[in-house]
Amino acid sequence: MRYHRIAATLTFILLCSKIALAQPEKLKGIWISSQLEMVEILHTGRDSVNYMSNRELKEDFFYLFVYGDTLSFQSIYTRSSTNELEYKDRYDLKIISSNDSVLVLEPVSDFSKAFFWDKPTLTLKKKDYLTDRAVSFEKLVYHSFYGGNDPHVSIQVDSARNLYVNFRNPYSDKTLRTGAYSTVVDEYPAYQLRIC
Repeated sequence: MRYHRIAATLTFILLCSKIALAQPEKLKGIWISSQLEMVEILHTGRDSVNYMSNRELKEDFFYLFVYGDTLSFQSIYTRSSTNELEYKDRYDLKIISSNDSVLVLEPVSDFSKAFFWDKPTLTLKKKDYLTDRAVSFEKLVYHSFYGGNDPHVSIQVDSARNLYVNFRNPYSDKTLRTGAYSTVVDEYPAYQLRIC
């Protein structure tokens, strides 16, 4: 009977630890608010750099640690010549709710409140789910010119998914491509182009 309790307790602890460890995986990605505040979650701990940006487009990088329901973005630095004394500025954000596409955070530390201008909550959408169908274009045009003996390249994509590329070689260098090319872009790449 005693062994059954120990086995049940260990199983419960292992299940809880797996759930706690799985949560950062679900949060990985780039999260953006309607006011262009951004939280980028790559990895936790000191082996990775994560980013945050506020509505004033002030951006900084942090180490990320997860403490229960709190994301702790930390700026860790030393101010001594021996690098023995370490300082941490903690930008703590409490997770109010999260799912695959929306993350709601509450700034709870003084640093995070100042960084996000004392906003009570941040509602962020995952970048993968951001699509703005209201944006449309007639055509996009790109010209490159570096001067000197370099070729000129012009690229144009229009709303009918026509792609035009023109290579000009003003110095008649036979090793460089010249000419005009055109094609119709498939639906999928055109869709990707629209939301970038």
